[in-house]
Amino acid sequence: MKKNQMEIVVKLNVSAEKRRALEMYCTDFAGTMQKDLQAAAEQILTQKYNKSVPKAVREYVELCRDEENSSAATSEK
Repeated sequence: MKKNQMEIVVKLNVSAEKRRALEMYCTDFAGTMQKDLQAAAEQILTQKYNKSVPKAVREYVELCRDEENSSAATSEK
């Protein structure tokens, strides 16, 4: 996890039969599911962020992130 990231835990209810079938026929069930859910969650969160957070605030957050990245790169040299 990156420095300025936080973890969000989501619980999903799935029938035991469907989970067993997925585990039986999907050789990398846990890894594949994690990647798929991560991609879907990132897409949903980005859409919600862009819809809910005012543009000026998003621009400010991006500016702060860019300045922080610039400072970190300078201090590593």
